Amino acid sequence: ITFDHTGSAPEFDASAVPAGDIIVFGKVQRGGTLKIGHFLPMDNLPSPVSSPKTMGIVRNLYWLMFDTLARGGLYLSEPKAGIAYNWKQGGNYWLFDIFEGITFHDGQICTAADVEYSYQKWMSHNEDNNPIQTAQRLDAHTFLLELKKECKPSDLPMPFIVPKGTDDKNYNFVGTGPFKAMEIQPDFWRLQAHKGYHRGRPFFDEVVVKRYQNPEELESALEQEQVDIAVGIALEDERFNVQAEAAAQRYDFVFELDSPLCRDVRFRKAFYYGLDRAAIASAAGLRKPLFAK
Repeated sequence: ITFDHTGSAPEFDASAVPAGDIIVFGKVQRGGTLKIGHFLPMDNLPSPVSSPKTMGIVRNLYWLMFDTLARGGLYLSEPKAGIAYNWKQGGNYWLFDIFEGITFHDGQICTAADVEYSYQKWMSHNEDNNPIQTAQRLDAHTFLLELKKECKPSDLPMPFIVPKGTDDKNYNFVGTGPFKAMEIQPDFWRLQAHKGYHRGRPFFDEVVVKRYQNPEELESALEQEQVDIAVGIALEDERFNVQAEAAAQRYDFVFELDSPLCRDVRFRKAFYYGLDRAAIASAAGLRKPLFAK
């Protein structure tokens, strides 16, 4: 989904916003309805502040309704602006400055108290794999994150931000994201553009998400242009002219330092410089390799 930054708050740096979260190929006009189809079960939707590993496709759809403190990923060396516009690191500590005036879909102002609550709820869902020592607001627009050990920016926990007091069992999908929930059913979602979105007016007026019974039913809907985006169809299907945009991924080689060979820094350097990254990127469908720093 791409956004028009005209009319954004003057203090918001639009250049820090990714160009789009969903790439739509073909003729697309501003306004109207974006129709997304899938065939995945979504009867028991996870809490927006639960572990990302439990979400699957739902996390991608939650991005339409929720924001995070900052935006990042494996392919970004630094976080990008979310509801925070500035941050500083000092060892295990991260200090975030939060935009003033950001509103939830119900009109409430989003403050550091909501961020603190969202992180504490996230921590309660990730007790076995929680890298956070403390998460606390310092004032209405300043938030402090203390980690158990220092980490790089791309590994910072970034749960979705929900209003303080949101119930894990009866959450109403109120966020600060570009679209607000108008109807949420197991087989059908209807989302409406959030006119007060701090990044600017969403490209579409409405997004509908429909679940089909099986891949064949979804493929038929795509053929009949009943959906604009089909999630989960086979790329090798000859009926469709599929244009795929490969996502950046990170793969790690771990050296076993109990081995005398791997302890030798000359071997590790030779391995690093001997990788044909261009060939690997080409085989993976990427335009160019991304080099580790």
